[in-house]
This record gives sequence, structure tokens and C-alpha cells, in this order.
Amino acid sequence: MNKDEMQKVGELLAYLDSVDGQLSNLKKRVPLAIKELEGRVKGQDKDAQKGFPHFVNTLAEMKKLNKEVDPAIKAIASMVKLAQDKKKMDALSMADFKKLFIALIKPVQKASDAAATAWITWKKNPMPDKQLVSLTATNGYCENFQKYLNDYKILLGKTR
Repeated sequence: MNKDEMQKVGELLAYLDSVDGQLSNLKKRVPLAIKELEGRVKGQDKDAQKGFPHFVNTLAEMKKLNKEVDPAIKAIASMVKLAQDKKKMDALSMADFKKLFIALIKPVQKASDAAATAWITWKKNPMPDKQLVSLTATNGYCENFQKYLNDYKILLGKTR
């Protein structure tokens, strides 16, 4: 890889650092949001859960998101490790590098899908509950995660 291509790799890594930061935020906040939601669901009787199911539905989606965060963080660590290996990078063409990054991004995309679903499920709530502080913060991190990941994908698509 030549100097210009390595500069593009550096730009990609800067975006990945932002994605990783949001994943780290989610890793801390999602379990807290789950606890908040579990407490809220326990406080509802079965009829209330059926008639107003947003807490139950959001809880299920947050649990799915929680399972996807660690594999995504590991995938980003693998990408960074690859990009920091000078021998491997020198041997790769930019096209091969992009193929590797696209393959490694799959767990991050799964986390992105889970974050989007959790966020949308909560936003369907007709009366958001601002007392659920961790859930509110988690949804903000989900939004930022999506933004940074989309910016990364756009840059990766432009990289030749």
C-alpha cells in the first residue's frame, strides 16, 4: 500500500475509533437500561403489559443489543490490529484491504441493526419515560453509533 492509501486507512481508523467509542458507551449503558426496564416491567401486571407493551418490547430488543456489542468491539479491535501490522499492510492492495474490512465489519453491522431496532422500538412508545435515565442515554448512543458507522461506510465506499 502506498502513502496515499495509508492516509486513507488512517481516516478510516479515525471513524472506527468513533464507532468503537459509541460501542463502549453502549456496553456500559445497555445493561443499566435492561435493569431499568426489568424494574418497570415487574411493576406492571399482565394486562398492562399486553395493553401497553412498549416496556416489554424494548426490554427484549435491549437484550438482543446487549449480546451484539462485545462481538462488534472485538471486530473493531481486529480491524485496528490489521491496520497497525506494517508487514500485512504493505502486502495488501487497497482493494484487498477493503475486502478484509468489509468481512470484519459484519459483527458491527449486526450490533448496528440491533441498536436501530431497539431505538425504533422505544421511539414507538407513545409516552417516553424520562425517568428511565439509562434507557434515554442508551438511545442517544444508539443514534450516535448509527451516525458514525454510516459515515465510516460512506468513506469506505469512496476509498479506491
